[in-house]
Amino acid sequence: MSQNHGQELLRTTLLCANELKTSFNVKGFRQDQMSGPQLFLLLSLEKSEQFSRAILSLCEQGFQDEATLIIRTFFEFYISLKLIDSDKALLNRYADFIYIVRKRKVEILRRRGLLDSSEFSKHDTVAHVEQEFERVKREHGFQGSELHWFPYEKYDKAPSFKKACIKVGALEWYDIIYQYWSDFAHANILSLMNYDFVSSPGQFQIKKNHTTTEGYEVIAAEFLLYACELFHQQFDLGQQERLTHMGEQLHQQKKTIVWQL
Repeated sequence: MSQNHGQELLRTTLLCANELKTSFNVKGFRQDQMSGPQLFLLLSLEKSEQFSRAILSLCEQGFQDEATLIIRTFFEFYISLKLIDSDKALLNRYADFIYIVRKRKVEILRRRGLLDSSEFSKHDTVAHVEQEFERVKREHGFQGSELHWFPYEKYDKAPSFKKACIKVGALEWYDIIYQYWSDFAHANILSLMNYDFVSSPGQFQIKKNHTTTEGYEVIAAEFLLYACELFHQQFDLGQQERLTHMGEQLHQQKKTIVWQL
């Protein structure tokens, strides 16, 4: 599979995501009328777009190794969305978790004496954040400040990432995207093993001797398409045929990826 073809596929998926947002705007949805889960899925689509555009930009400029870091993070985001889709109660907990995060921010700004000059003071949202934080505490039955509460609370246990991948049928990517690339993400100096020193009279060159980059754009397109599908399910934007066709294209392109580790 040519790298340019993967880039074309990702651009097409980005266009599809943009068309979904256009349809969303045409239907006149308003943020202040959306439920927590609806807002969460809207933000998830936007974040998936940002991941995808960053990966595409890096790959276009030849920085595939650097794109590895973003793809691993995007993969974690994708798995979270898959878990949410398999457990609707978890979607509500993630939506409520937004207020835990915002409460943390309020407390950090307050401790540092920066709250009055923050966006909270400009929009008078501190009271709203604290009101919603108290609601979340009551509804989920935890005590104290509980600023470290997270969506898996009250479930048996947050699954290991590998178990989460198995649960949602995404183990195919785990060995490469998460496990193998871990060394390059968390101990980045190990990425130097991908290069050889080539020397000849009058020449000095560092040359990459093998690659894990083929298919990066196809992976990003798959993750982005999934966010599009969840968004479409929530708002019924009349694009199901388009999304199904995109899924078929991605399925075919995944078969052509040859991983050279």
